[in-house]
Amino acid sequence: MAGTGEGVPRWVKVAAIVAAVVVLFVVAMMLVGGGGMGHQIPSHGDNASSAPSTGGFE
Repeated sequence: MAGTGEGVPRWVKVAAIVAAVVVLFVVAMMLVGGGGMGHQIPSHGDNASSAPSTGGFE
């Protein structure tokens, strides 16, 4: 197939493989529980700040 001008260009194959690897990595991180913004956003039970917020006014 190389040099015949037929089929899918090589850059399309490479881009598809890279995209598949990225998607698999994201899915694996979600399943393991180590990825995403979930670790940066505190839930209701977390004590992100021990001092109550005054909203900038005192």
